[in-house]
Amino acid sequence: MNKDWDWIFETYVRRFTSPDGRDTFETSDELVKRIILFSDLSPHDTVIDMGCGWGNVSLGIAPFVEKVIGIEPNDTNIQSAKRTMQQTSVRNVEYRKGSFEAPGYAGKVDKIISSLVFHQVKKNKRQQSLANVKNLLQPDGSFILCDTLMFFDPREEREKFNAVYRYLLAVTTPSDIYDNHIKPYLADTGYMYSWYDMEKYTPEDYRYYSKGELEKQLLEIGMEIKRIEEFSPFFGIFKIENIG
Repeated sequence: MNKDWDWIFETYVRRFTSPDGRDTFETSDELVKRIILFSDLSPHDTVIDMGCGWGNVSLGIAPFVEKVIGIEPNDTNIQSAKRTMQQTSVRNVEYRKGSFEAPGYAGKVDKIISSLVFHQVKKNKRQQSLANVKNLLQPDGSFILCDTLMFFDPREEREKFNAVYRYLLAVTTPSDIYDNHIKPYLADTGYMYSWYDMEKYTPEDYRYYSKGELEKQLLEIGMEIKRIEEFSPFFGIFKIENIG
């Protein structure tokens, strides 16, 4: 295993059983700090935390902006976020039910931040989800996307994809599923897994996605990546804005 990659996961990602009972990954306090530094937040900003979970990002950014709207599809997580907020001095966060696919909010905001969520959106819903983001933003607004995806061309850089693919399967899959259903197939260390193998054997909603795919979908709605902070070949932050 790559020790630098291990450090990134240990520093920026926390593995939890969520309030709704799922094995999930949560944005760590250190990652919240990196997102804040990257996002160029203003005291006058209204910000959506899309897929806010139980509020770690929304509560972290709240002191730096005018208002935060935490949007989350799960009622249990929303209640947990509200309880956590009541234990702090933060009072400028509003939590409501919604998602990338159906935000449940009709206003305009200055920034939308989302951490470790977008890869969970079903493949056939991603284009509409990005269009929803565009519709929620002011014309000069920014979409700050922190997520796991391939920051390189996995079809061209096969050795890198093989290493990343094996690593992510080992560290992100529940241990019982990995040990019993995945690890035996990775025993042949001489075999180089390709993007095409992933497409062939993995249901499309569970496949990793790439920066190239994201760029194409953004172009279709008139948006583009303006800035990138890459932590590893499979993890980082994007600043996305309207073209022009």
